[in-house]
Amino acid sequence: MNLFNRKTLKRHIKADPIPSDRLAALEAWTELISSGRIERLKETALHGQFASKIVEGVLGYHGPAGGADYNVSTEQNILRGSVDLALGRFGGKTPDIVAPFELKGADTRDLDAIMPGRNKSPVQQAWEYVSIPEQNWPSSRCKIDQLGRGLAAPWRGCSPDS
Repeated sequence: MNLFNRKTLKRHIKADPIPSDRLAALEAWTELISSGRIERLKETALHGQFASKIVEGVLGYHGPAGGADYNVSTEQNILRGSVDLALGRFGGKTPDIVAPFELKGADTRDLDAIMPGRNKSPVQQAWEYVSIPEQNWPSSRCKIDQLGRGLAAPWRGCSPDS
């Protein structure tokens, strides 16, 4: 038994067509993955392309070239280092990181494995960000969608002003 009636959903929910520029970017990444070329590239070789083509081009976030106030940034300082990519509010006096991203290469098979030279796994690295006392990560889940689309996120505990 389905939670929602499929016929009712089909009648009321229509898929929006993917704009051609976004579809082209997605197809290029699909080819990069399916051809196996992504396996031969170093993690850092794809950071810029991922940020510009996928996060900005497909998902609609904008970096510093998009104006004084922007919502995606690379190499944002956090703790004693920096994150590869961050969603948030940037351009003001103090950056407001809502979602930090650590990008890993396609050859990373085990996110729980200790990374050479770091003495921690990618999962441990992510947990360090969560433990930053001045960050309000639970409400960050509510803010992520609001940054890109202006819509309220459907997570429990989110309010329109969170």
